[in-house]
Amino acid sequence: MPTHTMSATADTHDISNPSTAARVEPYINSATTSPLFGSGLRPLVITSVNPFGDSEWQLECANSFIHSGHDVISINTAEEISKLKSLNYPGRLECITDLETGKSLYGKPVPLILPALKRTIAKNKKQHYILTNSDIYYDGRKPCVHAVLGGKDAIALTRVEVEIIPGAKPLRDKKGHYRGGLDIFIFSNKGLQKTISFIECHDKIIHNMAFGIPGWDYMLGGIMLKKLNASIADGNLFQHKQHQQAYANLDDFIPYIKSLHSLECIKESQNPTVAAEQFADLIKSECTRHEEWSKLIELCFTRHSHKKYIKCSQSSPLLSHLPPTVRITCKQLIEETKTHTRSKLLEAQSIIVDHEDVALAFINLRDFVADSPSLSIKTRQLLILTTVLISIGSARQTLSFSSCYPKINSHNQAIESTSDYNRESRLFNIVLVFYSELFIHKIYNSSVAKFIVSEISDVAYLQVFQYQIQTIKQFLK
Repeated sequence: MPTHTMSATADTHDISNPSTAARVEPYINSATTSPLFGSGLRPLVITSVNPFGDSEWQLECANSFIHSGHDVISINTAEEISKLKSLNYPGRLECITDLETGKSLYGKPVPLILPALKRTIAKNKKQHYILTNSDIYYDGRKPCVHAVLGGKDAIALTRVEVEIIPGAKPLRDKKGHYRGGLDIFIFSNKGLQKTISFIECHDKIIHNMAFGIPGWDYMLGGIMLKKLNASIADGNLFQHKQHQQAYANLDDFIPYIKSLHSLECIKESQNPTVAAEQFADLIKSECTRHEEWSKLIELCFTRHSHKKYIKCSQSSPLLSHLPPTVRITCKQLIEETKTHTRSKLLEAQSIIVDHEDVALAFINLRDFVADSPSLSIKTRQLLILTTVLISIGSARQTLSFSSCYPKINSHNQAIESTSDYNRESRLFNIVLVFYSELFIHKIYNSSVAKFIVSEISDVAYLQVFQYQIQTIKQFLK
């Protein structure tokens, strides 16, 4: 290991002025296209409520999304909208014509998927969209779409079956995942546009995909998996009230067999029962492969009162990759920091250690681990978490950093925005910029590192930060 060290008395550098160091140019602008603000940041849930079904549960489901920071829109006919208004449906309502439904095909005015998507994206500019059935309840405290996508343009999720236990405060008893189908489809704006384009250009038969008609979820999932490089995983936060299956006839699935076969999602090309079983097996295998990832999302976004019910598999000790002296220091720091912080780290340890991508682990876990109301403690929480992630990346030889920045960036703005903050707040925000650049953009800014060193007054935390810098320099190109 290199012997480079940094003195706690190092000079404070001008970390926002590019003229001070040609090698340290500004931070990458992660959104070179025009970002969306305000309501555009609230994911839009696209669904179709059945006003003649279990309306009480469907309204509860809509509210679960709305109260956690989503917008909800239900696609319905004029007659259905009139009924939904009388039920005080909390979401927005979008009226469609009979031509946009499957009435002539299926004998009932169920919305066709393609017109519903086209109509919605044309009228609603959003960063993220969720297409789902109206009886799916979201059990998260805030939207998880950004973390769920992880840089991809789409993902399809299964649901969790729950039994409703009556009482003054009804309980939802989890009965396990339903992997026989897909219920939640999450898209970036780009991903939804790609999906619409593919459906429009593909075999006309898949234009008949409709809410409530067997097979549309498999067809859409297959398109996402094979054409958008999407994933399929368990949606641990998305719940469905357990009830008897409404259909068993798979004749409506027949039109999709050929398309799914051509996409290489299934081997069968004729028998609907065999084809459905093969796609269900694909769902199960994808969900099994991503189990730890699904637990991570649940851990980070579930309601705080539910965290005690989340069980993750046992794994290696959290600090096992650290050198002995740094490991001892980190153990002491975890013990000395608030008990809540310690439990959060230990609660997430198996997921942290098993996570393949330390950058994605940082994105998903930084707010989960570093959540103290005290900015001073929050900064320490970040230092402990990032020490663990850097040590894991180092052991796996997956780290790679550069000191060069692209011409289009926003480092100056990010740093200058902290100039009026008090010392504690400024240090935390600059530390957050430093690690965001490091993990997300793989850029190491030595001037920012020296500033952090000059501001750390605790010798133990200075020691772990010095370990980080020494390790980073081994992977600096």
